[in-house]
Amino acid sequence: MTQPARDAYASDWLALVATLPVDDIPARMRSLRAIEALGAGIARDGVYLLPESAPHREAFARIAEDIQRSGGQAHLLVGRPVDTAGVVDLAALFDRSARYAEIIKTVESLRAGYGVAEPAAIAGVLAKQRRDLAATIEIDFFGAPLRKEAERVLAKAESLVRKLVGASADGGLASPEADGRREFFRRAWATRTPVNPDRIAAAWLVRRFIDPEAKFHLLGPEDPVPGNALGFGFPGATFAKGDGRGAFDALLVHFDYSGNPGLAKLAQLVRALEGSGDRPPEAENVETLLKDTRRRARNEAEVLADSEKTFDMVYEAYFGKRS
Repeated sequence: MTQPARDAYASDWLALVATLPVDDIPARMRSLRAIEALGAGIARDGVYLLPESAPHREAFARIAEDIQRSGGQAHLLVGRPVDTAGVVDLAALFDRSARYAEIIKTVESLRAGYGVAEPAAIAGVLAKQRRDLAATIEIDFFGAPLRKEAERVLAKAESLVRKLVGASADGGLASPEADGRREFFRRAWATRTPVNPDRIAAAWLVRRFIDPEAKFHLLGPEDPVPGNALGFGFPGATFAKGDGRGAFDALLVHFDYSGNPGLAKLAQLVRALEGSGDRPPEAENVETLLKDTRRRARNEAEVLADSEKTFDMVYEAYFGKRS
């Protein structure tokens, strides 16, 4: 979403005044997630603010319509502070310093693994931090001072890790396992649409653990696979379904991640979402999140990108296991 011009901050603000549905918990959570994703400030319970702009007005209007359809109440207002001090107070609601500080802390904590851990695994964590940084910048309407520091720290770490990955590929730091994965770095990967939970989870695994610079092609049912792409999640693919297991399981086995407890639990969840195997308690919540993502997304690429965030959350928050 395009950020509003900086001189708009001293003029009009949008206010979404809402009473969220009480009985429809999924609808309530859907609205709160959508409001949070926009970076809206919370003036008080039920009053959410954004600097006025056409994209923000359109986004708030969509959320208001959804709240009303779900049985709640919502009104969209435009207001202007009566003095400059009021603008400063409102700006404090949008301070992203804590998010930048967390990114800096995470990136700097990886230093202990340089030259020890597999470079591709470190690169995978940095790729997630890069996505988190981009998302934070998108909602940093006032330019928090820590933004430049976060950009500098992340860029420096990425540069160092690229050298480590190169040294590993040249044999300088490579373990036998890493050496066998050279052909999977910076590759094109392809799967078919619609992207189901197994295909989404497989793409997440590729980007998080195997090929952080992966480029994904989403193919229709009859589209040919690009000649240089690694296929997954469909018959005839390099990593295909079979014996009741999906592409996610095939990747776990091929890259020897089956011993990772968090990924093993995630594999159980993916099989449940695909209709096979035992259904863990968290499956219903994850299924709701994926359905909500699909409802909001404009195309399959958005479904894939946004759903990967759900698997980040499940792996880190639900299972709390890291590679």
